[in-house]
Amino acid sequence: MARLVERYIKSKANLILNNGVSEFIGENGKLTSVKLRDGIVIPCELAVVAIGVIPNTKLAKDAGLETGARGGIIVNPYMQTTDDDIYAVGDCVEIPNLITGSNVHAPYGDLANLQGRVAGENVISGNIATFPGTIQTGICKVFEYGVGSTGLNEQNAMNNGIDDVEVVVNASLDKPGFMKGALLITKLVVRKSSGEILGAQVLGMGDVSKQLAIWAMAIKGKLTVEDMVNADLPYAPPYSLAIDHSIATAHIMQNKLRHLYTGISAEQLKDKIDENEKPFCLDVRNPAEYEQMRIGIGEVLIPLGQLRDRISELPEDKNAEIVTWCKISLRGYEAALIIQANGYTNVRVLEGGLMAWPNKREK
Repeated sequence: MARLVERYIKSKANLILNNGVSEFIGENGKLTSVKLRDGIVIPCELAVVAIGVIPNTKLAKDAGLETGARGGIIVNPYMQTTDDDIYAVGDCVEIPNLITGSNVHAPYGDLANLQGRVAGENVISGNIATFPGTIQTGICKVFEYGVGSTGLNEQNAMNNGIDDVEVVVNASLDKPGFMKGALLITKLVVRKSSGEILGAQVLGMGDVSKQLAIWAMAIKGKLTVEDMVNADLPYAPPYSLAIDHSIATAHIMQNKLRHLYTGISAEQLKDKIDENEKPFCLDVRNPAEYEQMRIGIGEVLIPLGQLRDRISELPEDKNAEIVTWCKISLRGYEAALIIQANGYTNVRVLEGGLMAWPNKREK
């Protein structure tokens, strides 16, 4: 998902990774350039240094308050510190992650305000209010892209001892094309054994905030994939597809958990290509779409409508690995079902299709 954001940023600005600033250069008290670690000098008049947030806890430590492994002040659900007469809120505290139970540093403006309300009530009326913790929901605007996440990502889930993680990627519009729908790409993370929703990442030109809010409430409510596949959400063409993007994402995950769908991520496919383990790659869009945009990794073009009549063009070995896709892999999934019906046993769908391919494309 980060690679998709990276590709988008590169279409708008110069993005430099795996480097760093070694020196700020100026004349007469004014900034003129920035020198990077590799020696490159970038002329500029303004530099914004955004390197993260560290809790400012000197006052708390001087007062003898306990701080945690993340550097924040330890508080209980009433926002009390280890001194019952002192409360602390905001960017300087540590709070529980509601999924893992471990303390995290979550410097979000909305959480600071919610914690402030809890502390204020408790200071005035006694400990009558609590703040339970966070699932760390965040969103930002990157040019015209919305980029957000809630809950655990795949790596965080595994790092916290959840070893039965399943993920899917869904790419689709946020509303119908005739209502000027815009692209959304969602990566959903669930617990395979129970279907419990653990996290989601959403990005694109569409209504990312709405999607993220849906998943945040699903996680907070401990909902499962089975709960989400029939979610009763508001629908009208100006606002949503008939099956909302979030529900469609849950449908894809349900198919995966039921072994009705086998996906492969863009990263996994790229690794196979780099390691010379290239599967038979099949693009099932029409020729005009193929000429307009394609990955360019030696894929074969067989439009979906012709696939049944051209099965003989697939590998003779019924166990050969085949990867199918289209623009968003809806037709890619249909193609996979057709191919499996013809006896092939190792068919995968490129999750999210071309729109979720973060690597270089031929067109």
